[in-house]
Amino acid sequence: FLIPKKFALIADANAVRRQARLQEERKAKAAVDRKASEEIAERLKDTSFSIEVKVDHDGHMYGSVSSHDIVNIIKMQSGIELDKRAVPLKHAIKQTGVHELVLRLKEGVEAPIHLKVLVEGAVAHDEATA
Repeated sequence: FLIPKKFALIADANAVRRQARLQEERKAKAAVDRKASEEIAERLKDTSFSIEVKVDHDGHMYGSVSSHDIVNIIKMQSGIELDKRAVPLKHAIKQTGVHELVLRLKEGVEAPIHLKVLVEGAVAHDEATA
């Protein structure tokens, strides 16, 4: 059943050599990915990013900040492109303030960042009253 459907191969010497070569290629790619992830983690280490959101008169946010939004913020503010899966959020961020996030990069490398969710126009309002 498996061999005709191309889900399996007969384990002859050629197939074993091919499998060993694929494993070596995967190890080499993993080493390159790990090094790249460590460089990104070093660049992002304890970096602070900020985003402005709209709030109602009670201070509740309209909408939320998702993983996709965070990836776009990192790209715009630092030039680093990440995959959406690198930002593990159980739920979208729905409160203003500073949020501590740990990005999960390739090969298990983690990078802590700070995300400041600010009220839109609050900085300009504070500077105008000062």
